[in-house]
Amino acid sequence: QQREELQRQLTLFKDSEQMEKSFDASLSAFQRLCVHEISDSLGLRHVSSGRKPNRFITVSKEPQVPVAAAAPASAAAAARAR
Repeated sequence: QQREELQRQLTLFKDSEQMEKSFDASLSAFQRLCVHEISDSLGLRHVSSGRKPNRFITVSKEPQVPVAAAAPASAAAAARAR
């Protein structure tokens, strides 16, 4: 049941405009493990910081790069390769 709630929170975070979410030191070791595993499955970055009993996790997203912005660089590289 705890894992399902963490899955729900992380999925909502992934679908939101928010770029970073912190989980405080009140999480158990099992809950922290779940956050790491779920974050991996959702393609989110996750970092543990601090020492017990103040260990916490920060989850973040990669900034989105518009496809149109990346295309000119790719086209230029292809032109140089010819």
